Amino acid sequence: LTSSGASQHQLSEAIGLIGREDFPARWPGLLPDIIQRMAQLGAEMGNVQGLLYTAHSLFKRYRHEMRTDELFTEMNLVIGQFAEPLTTLAMNLLNLVIGPGRLSDGTQLVP
Repeated sequence: LTSSGASQHQLSEAIGLIGREDFPARWPGLLPDIIQRMAQLGAEMGNVQGLLYTAHSLFKRYRHEMRTDELFTEMNLVIGQFAEPLTTLAMNLLNLVIGPGRLSDGTQLVP
């Protein structure tokens, strides 16, 4: 989750592929691990980008799944766990751009 460049995309896609079969039933710790890392990142934009790409790789399958009770149960689990940390991350990143603690050097925001 913290590598960079092409290897980050490959790792993220691999996690997404494994997660398609194993998440959440056989890999219940995946989402809590992603959330924990989100809380630790701060303004390390390369790592933030990699983590969000990993989450995207994991969650993109929900776009095309057939509607079932099992799917909605899983989506409620994901939203219930991921929405608040993602919102907090977005607010913290916005604070770096427009808030009172904004960065004076915008190059720090580019991975």
